[in-house]
Amino acid sequence: MDVSAITGDAPVLDIRALERVQRIGGLQLVQRMIRAFLEHVPARVDALLASASALDAARAAHAIKSSAGNLGLERLRLIVQEIEARAELGDETWSELRMYVAGEIDAARPALEVHLERSE
Repeated sequence: MDVSAITGDAPVLDIRALERVQRIGGLQLVQRMIRAFLEHVPARVDALLASASALDAARAAHAIKSSAGNLGLERLRLIVQEIEARAELGDETWSELRMYVAGEIDAARPALEVHLERSE
C-alpha cells in the first residue's frame, strides 16, 4: 500500500498548528501538549497495533488523530484518520495502514522534541 496517496505532501509537523495553540493558550500550553503527546500517544499506538477488531482500531485511531491534529502532525493525522474511516466502514484494509503509524511517530518525535527544547 502506498501511504503517499493518503498523506500527499503533508509535512511531518505543521508549525502553524503549534503557533495557533500558543496564541490561544501560551507557550506553556504548547509545552504541556507536546509532553502529554510524547508520554501518552505511544501507548495508544501500541493499542492500535494490537487491535484485533475494527472497533478497537477505530477508537485507538480516533484518539491518536485528535492529539496529532492539535499539534500539527499532519502525516500522522491523515494516516490515522484513514484507519479510523476504513475501520468504521468495515474495510479490513485499515490493518494494512497501521504499520505506518509507528514510523510517523518516530518522525514526529524529534520535531516535537526540538520545538520543546527551543521553547524552554
